[in-house]
Amino acid sequence: MQVIALVAALVLGADPVPSPCRLGLLGPERSTPLATSSEVSPWPSQKLLRPLVLPVRSWTLSTGAVYSGNVNSTGAAHAAGATVGVAMSPACNVEVGLDTAHLLTPPLAFVDLSPSVTVALTASVAISLGANLQLQPSAIGQRAGPIGVGAPLRLRLNDWFGLVGLERVFSVSMRWGGPLGSVAGLNANLPMGVLLQAGPQVSFEARVRPVVSIVPFAFSRLEFDVEGFFTPLRWLDVVLAGYVSPGDPLVIVASAGVRRNLST
Repeated sequence: MQVIALVAALVLGADPVPSPCRLGLLGPERSTPLATSSEVSPWPSQKLLRPLVLPVRSWTLSTGAVYSGNVNSTGAAHAAGATVGVAMSPACNVEVGLDTAHLLTPPLAFVDLSPSVTVALTASVAISLGANLQLQPSAIGQRAGPIGVGAPLRLRLNDWFGLVGLERVFSVSMRWGGPLGSVAGLNANLPMGVLLQAGPQVSFEARVRPVVSIVPFAFSRLEFDVEGFFTPLRWLDVVLAGYVSPGDPLVIVASAGVRRNLST
């Protein structure tokens, strides 16, 4: 039903309506977008100019295809899947979302559920809370459900360049079941990167994410994210993304998807 709703939404065209809200809970009462050109609209094509949360009374539907590869000293494993998600803004400066993952090799519905809530504090900074509930056990019978908090940042420095990051600063990782029993840990993540607005409809992002285990204390790994963002229509986004976690195992994830922006 989610996929059918998405296809129907792609056919119906409607731009998000202007929002009566100020930009951020802590922003001035008559806050205006950071950009000054006539290209700015209530929902700009340029990702660099967009607010950190959806405009009030608007929502999105998204879907995508995902490849995941896991390579270690004993061999390699590959998987393909699909994602379907929905997000909405029920109030000013608040966005709630739910992303789902579905494994295609072999077919398994609802492998992962990821609820989240984001609250914009200013035009450039927000706070977020999210979980990654893995519904299917791993190969050794374990389940996982990490919960993370962050301070998403999108700081526009000029018309074509900005700083992004801090989507997840601290996370509590929990694993249970299987022969290893229950395990919990506290991690610190400091993702930081840049956003290049290559044109009115195209942007690129690149991040580096040091991951440090606080309990027990240890430097865990260094992760990398890249994203290509294309808006052929004001209400439609095309997103290409990649993730690499070097080491043993080496983890590579690549995805391609679309997101439909709607208003109520």
